[in-house]
Amino acid sequence: MVMKHISMEELDGWFQEKACLDFSSISPPFVKSISQLPAVDQARLASLSILNQFGIHQAKELLGVPERTLQDWIASYLPDVFSAQTGEDQRSLYRWNAKWLAVFSRLLSQNYSGLMEQLYRRAEPWLSQTDCCSNGVDYLIQESSKRWAQRTLGAICRNWLAQHDASAIIALVESLPADVYRSSPNLLLSYIWALLIQRRLDQAVELLAVAKRLPLNPYFDPDKPFHYLQNSIQVLDYLVEFHRRPRSSSASRIRLLEKALDIPSEFQGAVLTTYASILHSAGMVDMSKQAILKAIDYHERSANPVQLSQVKSLYWQCDFNQGNCERALTESEAYLYGLQQQFDRATQQTERHVLSLAIALTHANIGHFYYDLNQIERAQRSFQAALPELEDSDLQYSVIATKIGAIRCSTSLRKLETSEALLDAVVSQSNWRHGSWLNAVVCFEKMRICRFRGESVKPIADEYQLLSKSLGVETLFMDEYEKAHLFWIKCKLMVLLEAEQFAEANILALKGLIKSIGVEDLRFQMGFSAAKALCEFKLGDMAEAKASMNRALLMMQNHLIRRSFLDDDFGWSELWDEMDSNNEFSAELHPSLLSSVREDLLRIERASPLPSMGNHDHEAWLQRCKAVGLTEKECEIIRLLAEGLCNKKIASRSDIALTTVKWHLQNIFGKLQVKNRTEAVMKAQELGVLEG
Repeated sequence: MVMKHISMEELDGWFQEKACLDFSSISPPFVKSISQLPAVDQARLASLSILNQFGIHQAKELLGVPERTLQDWIASYLPDVFSAQTGEDQRSLYRWNAKWLAVFSRLLSQNYSGLMEQLYRRAEPWLSQTDCCSNGVDYLIQESSKRWAQRTLGAICRNWLAQHDASAIIALVESLPADVYRSSPNLLLSYIWALLIQRRLDQAVELLAVAKRLPLNPYFDPDKPFHYLQNSIQVLDYLVEFHRRPRSSSASRIRLLEKALDIPSEFQGAVLTTYASILHSAGMVDMSKQAILKAIDYHERSANPVQLSQVKSLYWQCDFNQGNCERALTESEAYLYGLQQQFDRATQQTERHVLSLAIALTHANIGHFYYDLNQIERAQRSFQAALPELEDSDLQYSVIATKIGAIRCSTSLRKLETSEALLDAVVSQSNWRHGSWLNAVVCFEKMRICRFRGESVKPIADEYQLLSKSLGVETLFMDEYEKAHLFWIKCKLMVLLEAEQFAEANILALKGLIKSIGVEDLRFQMGFSAAKALCEFKLGDMAEAKASMNRALLMMQNHLIRRSFLDDDFGWSELWDEMDSNNEFSAELHPSLLSSVREDLLRIERASPLPSMGNHDHEAWLQRCKAVGLTEKECEIIRLLAEGLCNKKIASRSDIALTTVKWHLQNIFGKLQVKNRTEAVMKAQELGVLEG
C-alpha cells in the first residue's frame, strides 16, 4: 500500500480545527504543560501515542515529517517525554514515559479521532503485542464495529500468526463481539488456528463449521488478504483431524499432514514445520531431512526466525544423532551467534521479541548437544537461558523438551529432588499427551531416579503400564520406528534387569539396537549395546559381552557422544570393571579415552552416597543386623550390593580395599547361608536388613 504522508501543514490544520482543547478528563499536573506545547507538537505527540516505542523511521512513516526535523523535535522532549536506547549500529529506539503516553493517547482519541484510521494503517507493519500501546489496542477494540478497525485488528492477528503467538490472538479475539471476528478472515481463521495450538478442539471445530458456511470475502482485509481462503479452510480441516489423533500411529498422522502439505495456504509454513517434526520424532530420517530442508527454504524466504530456528534445530539434531556431532554443534553455535548479533542491531520491539524466541529455541537445542557430549554444566546454562523465554510462548513441545533436558542434567548430577519437581511440572503441564512420547520419557526418567536412590522401578512400571503393544517382538520389522518405542524398551529393560531376567532382557536389548539403527540414532545404539553387553556377561557369554561393550565404546570414541554411556542406566559398570581389571578393551580404543571414562565413572560414583537415615531408624536397622548375626559394615556392604554395584565400586564407596570387600562377602554368604550375590540380596530383603 502506498502511504500518503501527513504534511506539517495538514497536522497544523487538524489542530486549528480543534482550537478549543478539552483537558477536563486529563489529570491536572499535566494540563499546564500540554496546553503550553506548540499546536503541531501536540498533534505529533498524540499521533505517536499509538506506539509504546518507535524508531526514527517509524515516526517518519507515521507522521510524514523529514527525518532531520523529527530528530530535532524528539531531542527536545528527551528525557521528560521519551527515553532513548542506542544499539550497536547507532540507531536509536525511543520509549515513552508511561504517564505521558497515557495522556497523549487520551488526547488522540478525544481531539484527533479523525486521524485514527489513517494513523493505524500506517503503523500496521509495527503493531504487535509489544509495539502497540495498551490504550491503542483498547481503542481499536472499542471501535471494532468499524471496518477500518476490524482490518487493523486482523492485520495484528496475522502478525501474531507469523510469530506463532496463539495466546495473543486468543486474548484479542475473545475481547471482540462474535459478529466482528466472524466477518474478518484474518481474525476468524487466525483464531481457529490459535485454538488448535492450545488444544481447544471443540471450539475450533465449531468455528471451522462457521467459516465454511459464511460467505467470507478474502479481500475484506485489503492490506493482508487471505489469498488462499478456501485452501486455508481445507488445511485447517486436516489440522483438526491431526490434533484429534494424539494416540494414533505416526504413519496415520503423517498421511493427514501430507494431504495438506502441497496445498497453498496461509498455514503452509506451520504445516511444513509440523510435518518435519513428526517425521523426525518417528525416526524416518531420510524423509525427515528432505522435509526439514524444504521447511528451511520456506521459512528463509518468508523471513520467519522462530519457525526457521525450529526446523534448523531439527536438521542439526538429525546430523548429531547420525554421528556428525562436532559439525552439528559448530553450525548451531554459529547460528546462535548470528541471531544474537541480529538482536543487538534490532530497534523494533516486535523484531526483538521474535529474535529472542528464536535465540531461546537455539539455546535449548544446543543444551541437548552439550548434555550428550557430557558437558553437563554448559547444558544446564543453555536450558536455563532458554526456559524463561519459551515458557511465555505457545511452543509447548519445545518447553517440554527443554525441561526434560534440565531434568536429565539434574538427575545425572544426583540432584534428584530438583528432577522430581521438574517432572511434576512437566506432567501437570502436559496432561493432553496421554500415551505419547512424553509418557515414555517421563516413565524412564522416574525410573532413573528410583535406580539412583536404590529403590525398585517396578511401581513406576506399573503406573505407566509400559505400553506393552510397543514392546512385542512382532513390531520389530513393522514400519513403526517411533522413538517413543525406544524409550519404552529402555523402561522395560530396567524392569527385567532388576528382576535378573537376563535372557529376556538380552532379546529386548537386541530389538532396541535394531530399532535404533533403523532411526539412525547413535545415542540409543550405544545405550542398547551396553545393555546387551551386560546381559551377555550375566549369561556367561564373555566373548559376546566384550564385543558389545567395545562396540559401544568405539561409537563413543568416533562420535564424541559420552553421556548415553556414562549414565549407566542399566548397571553395565560391573562388566566395565571386569574388562578394565583384565585389560580386555579393543586395541582400537585410545588409552586417553579409557582413562577419561574411568575418571568420569569414579566421579559419578562419588556423587552417589548411601541414603541417610535418622538416629532412630539407624538404631532400629543396627538391631536387625545384629539379630541375624551381621556386623554394621557387612550390612552396609549388602546394601551396596543391592544397588547392583560390583566389588570395585563397593570398595570405593566403603573406603576399604578390594580384597576386604571379597572377605566381607564370604562372611555374609556364610552367615546368611546363601551361595551367591543375588541370593544374598534376596535373603537380606526377607530379613529386613535392607530397610530403613
